[in-house]
Amino acid sequence: MRRKADNATYVHWKEAAGGTKEAVVEGVESRNYTPEQRMQKVNVINVMARSSTFDKLLMVQCLKQKGYVVVVTVVGKNDVPTLKEVDIGLSMGIQSTEVAKESSDFVILDDKFATLRASAGEVPLIVVQLLWMNLIMDTMAAQALITDKPAKEIIERPLVGPTVITNIVWMNLLPQASF
Repeated sequence: MRRKADNATYVHWKEAAGGTKEAVVEGVESRNYTPEQRMQKVNVINVMARSSTFDKLLMVQCLKQKGYVVVVTVVGKNDVPTLKEVDIGLSMGIQSTEVAKESSDFVILDDKFATLRASAGEVPLIVVQLLWMNLIMDTMAAQALITDKPAKEIIERPLVGPTVITNIVWMNLLPQASF
């Protein structure tokens, strides 16, 4: 017997998932699928309602076998085995247990998916900027090493001593380390 609040949530999930029967599946129903049925239906399931940790784990394993990148949101410590299987694990900063937060890849501090959605749009630009800067900096450094001809007197000069850390290096290192 469903409680009224659960039924309202279930209907809301169905509407959000496009209203199709296959888009929302309860954990008990998915648990009773054969492995072949689960592999067939995993493509059309958008929401798994009232599911246990084992249900989530089975779904994640099916999605991984099909080659999907899997992201899961967890709250409790029972979901840690599922977190170990997924590509990206999310936990809620307020509702999640400490074990779930430590095991997940990202913690949504304010428990709002809108925060995640807003920051996801910024990430690709930052990544491209970092890659571009890395490419430019590495290229310039490589160009400097390639084009500069080494001086003959530096190459022919004998080694300073058997150790790399000389007295001069120690004199510079100690004051800097004290700060």
